[in-house]
Amino acid sequence: MQRRTFVSAVPALLATGWGLTTVHAQEASPTAGGEQPDGSWTFTDDRSRTVDLPQVPTRILADAGAGLALWELGITPIGLIGYSGVFDIPDELADVPFLDLAAGELDIEAVLALEPDLSVSQVWDATNPNDFAGFDETEWPGFTDIAPTLGILAVVAPVDQSLVRFEELAAALGADVTAPEVVANRDAFEAARDDLRAAATENPDLTVMAISATPDSVWIGNPESASDLRFFADLGVNIIVPDAPGAEMSGLWQEISWEEIASFPADLYLNDDRGYALTTEELLEQPLFSLMPAAEAGQIGDWTVEYVPSFASVAPILSALAASIRAAEIITQ
Repeated sequence: MQRRTFVSAVPALLATGWGLTTVHAQEASPTAGGEQPDGSWTFTDDRSRTVDLPQVPTRILADAGAGLALWELGITPIGLIGYSGVFDIPDELADVPFLDLAAGELDIEAVLALEPDLSVSQVWDATNPNDFAGFDETEWPGFTDIAPTLGILAVVAPVDQSLVRFEELAAALGADVTAPEVVANRDAFEAARDDLRAAATENPDLTVMAISATPDSVWIGNPESASDLRFFADLGVNIIVPDAPGAEMSGLWQEISWEEIASFPADLYLNDDRGYALTTEELLEQPLFSLMPAAEAGQIGDWTVEYVPSFASVAPILSALAASIRAAEIITQ
């Protein structure tokens, strides 16, 4: 089980570089960057990679999550990469080309036709300096020759850090992050954050476990890797850490069998709300899970695994979790 579903096959197409870009790794921590006094542009991403361009890039290709995050901040992408159906695409972006990865490959010719100045993605493997949306970008022949890439962490770092980083990138690209709508979204996020912190303080001993289940097994989310869960923990939510997470995707998951579920009690379960995971109703039909105290008490909330890394998208997630915590009781002692 991965946070996203990824593919490895790519077309063997080559593109010629346009020769205006230098990309180099640095030891320095990420900085906001942006337009320089001479009109050039620079930005250091979360992979410690700095992109230098002769001018501010205006044609931004992005994976769907990153592209929607930038759009909410005032930057409209010229193309999106991803899987159809994961995110609702706003009507305003209906005419933006969507390069669907469902067929098992990225269409490099389509990327080339879009003529991007910059490609932006979330980073799902923090150990891979070439991670682009969970892929190794070097395995896509010609992709990085078309345009340089930037990555913002989607794992390991708490999600609020990712939100700030996308805001920094949007500002560096010329967005007005003091616009009323952006400020309102940020304020709503901060209010939801404070409310979740308060809910966790009110019930500090309530144990919470994030799960994604299939008919064959259960996958436990790891708050030491999953950005949203880590942020919940930072706010005081007592998220259970799995004892043996797998190595894939920066240790996002630990797989257990249904027979092992009794060894993983929690007062509140957060259940993956993606379409291919078992619904709450289907969870309760699993004989062994139905015997868990939280299941018997109906203490199961939703876990929005796929979310746009933006203030507007994360705020309601925080509010829903605060409500679930306040409605739950400690039942595992």
